[in-house]
Amino acid sequence: MYKIIYSNRADNNINDAKIFYENRKEGLGQEFYEELTKRIKNQIAKHPKFAKNIYKNIRQVSLNRFPYKIRYTINEKEKQVQIIAVTHDKRKPEYN
Repeated sequence: MYKIIYSNRADNNINDAKIFYENRKEGLGQEFYEELTKRIKNQIAKHPKFAKNIYKNIRQVSLNRFPYKIRYTINEKEKQVQIIAVTHDKRKPEYN
């Protein structure tokens, strides 16, 4: 299993999304966070190469229920995955 590291940008993206969903409906922010962490823990940490490269060494995985993508890089030497951004499909086009 690969170690997961979060960039500051990814931490901010996650917190913003949790707050956004929690403001829409109580508990929805937690549901978003649980889906996100399950995808990271059960898929990315175990099999980081399953997703194709979208740009150079950046890979991308979509969430199922929420319109967000997890973007990450792999450091094979250190057996680490760095989550570089968690972006909404329709927002922040500078990350797409």
